[in-house]
Amino acid sequence: MQLGLSQMIDPRLLPLVDSTRAFYEKRGVGRGPSNWSELQLVRAAESLKSALEQVGAAHGPKLGKTQVPVRVAVTGRTVGLPLFEFLGLLGRERTPARLSTALERHNV
Repeated sequence: MQLGLSQMIDPRLLPLVDSTRAFYEKRGVGRGPSNWSELQLVRAAESLKSALEQVGAAHGPKLGKTQVPVRVAVTGRTVGLPLFEFLGLLGRERTPARLSTALERHNV
């Protein structure tokens, strides 16, 4: 029995093909996410990065100048894991909650 490519692809990934194509075209040849969980983390990190870029574009500071304050706000440290991957791990509920807490503490 021969399997075609369509039988080897996890059907849950099919709806994501178009939305992830641009990401993978920029990466070039190399190792990408190897499973569903890794793919979700990559997508979360990319969308968080895009959101911070949009805020910076609207208010002035570029992404490079906002990464350290965001890192300190969500982790309490100036160095650590790659920021957007960490934010993806932290999740869509806890990341904004930590940012809000940091802003409240500093009366911003």
